[in-house]
Order: sequence, then C-alpha cells, then structure tokens
Amino acid sequence: MEHNELEYELSGSEEKNLPIKAIPSKESSGSSQFTIAAYEGGQIIGSKNINIFVNMMLGESFDQLDSALKPAVNENIPSSILGWSHTAPNGWSVTNSSNMPAGTEEWQGWSFTTKEFWTKAEDQDRSKFELGQGVIAVADPDEWDDNGSPASKGFFDSTLTSPSVKVEGAKDLYVGFASHYKQEGTQTAEVTAVFDNGEKQQVLVYDNKAASDNKNGHVLNKYEVKSINVPEDASSMKLQWRMHNAKNNWFWSIDDIRLDDQMIVSPN
Repeated sequence: MEHNELEYELSGSEEKNLPIKAIPSKESSGSSQFTIAAYEGGQIIGSKNINIFVNMMLGESFDQLDSALKPAVNENIPSSILGWSHTAPNGWSVTNSSNMPAGTEEWQGWSFTTKEFWTKAEDQDRSKFELGQGVIAVADPDEWDDNGSPASKGFFDSTLTSPSVKVEGAKDLYVGFASHYKQEGTQTAEVTAVFDNGEKQQVLVYDNKAASDNKNGHVLNKYEVKSINVPEDASSMKLQWRMHNAKNNWFWSIDDIRLDDQMIVSPN
C-alpha cells in the first residue's frame, strides 16, 4: 500500500475533520495504521496511531472511545488514570439482563477500557491479552462481583451488539476478532449472528463442555476466525457477543473485530 503524508494547518483552538481515502492493495488484510502528528513551531508536540479498517463490511477497534474514558468509581485506581466507559461506539449497543444484579460499576456488563486500567483492577492473566491494543471491550464477572457480592443474588448476563450490516446476496461471511477468555463454572460466552428474517446462527461458544470451541479451557490471546452462512432470504445481520451464566468466575475481552465476505487474515 502506498503511503502519502498530508499536511493541515490549524489556528488557535480550531477543530478540523481530516478526510482520508485508502485504497487497499491485494496484500492488505483489511486493517491499516495511520499516524496523526501535531507540530507547533516546527517541533512535534504529540502523535497518535489510528487503526483504519479498509474495504471491509464491518471493522471495530473501540479506539474511538478513548475520549469517553472516565476515572474509577468502585475500583481502587488513581483518578489520574482514565480507563473505562459503558458508552458503546456509534451503532453498537450493550444490553444487560433485567435480572442482572448491580455490582462493581466499572464492570456492570460489557465495558470499554484500557489494558492499563483493567490490569490495575486485577491482573490474573489479564495482561496477557497482547492482541488487545488501545481501548478494548471487556465482560468481567470476576471484578463485577467484588462490590456488593451480586453473584450471591443472580448471574452476570450482558450482550454487546454490532450495527446492522447488509448481507443481501452474500452466501458465506467471515468474522474475526481478538479473544482473551478464562473459563470457570457454568460461565458461557457466545457469538451469535442474528438475521432480519428471524434466524439466529451460533458462531462460537466457550463454556464448560469438551465439545465447545474452548474445550472447557481458557482461550488466551487468540485471534478467532469463524464462518457464517447467510440465509437466502436475509438482507441484514447483527452480531452479538454475550457473556452469561456467570457468577464470580473469570472474564472475556475482545478487540479488532472484522467482518467480510473474504477470508479474514489473522494478525498473529
């Protein structure tokens, strides 16, 4: 892929939207990185790398939520570290079961956080999610139960849902995402494709059964790639990541979500 440097001049507190046109090469796996650098008086004063998903049906890294991150509420983490939010990206949603008891505020259902914040809450293999970069999505029944013991009253049950994607005319789709999961007890994690014709298709399941995708074990720092068969009468689809049947168990974190009608190339 060819890279060109674009220059924009800003004055005072001016804000500017920067249009970027990216044409993927045949070798492109669907994700490219752009660097935004700020200069003042000819000297660089800051820079940031941004992942852009190129020519894909759906791509999400959650990094756009960086400005929405807040300091800890229940966790004992310094207020100088901004690290969590329940605000989902545009078009995405988080739905908690109405029967899910209230626990630690930061982990009340799917949360968007940084690894620095998450591991300061507790490590226990959380830091091993090397594929997760920037802002990541986390469902953490273990930390959820540390405030008010909600697991003594009910189950953790939260679903992260993608925007609707047009699939009319497609036959086979492929979804890929970075996954970091620890199994315990009856805790269950599922990815489901939900079509507008009412059909639901289980794409992946982690639980305590030997026949499941995790074979009743942990799945640490793995990029999962799964296929989806599109029904002939479906015109749109949403993807759901649900963590449920969980008490004071472990966690599931995801990042770098990609959906396309071509095979997804794993970054690792």
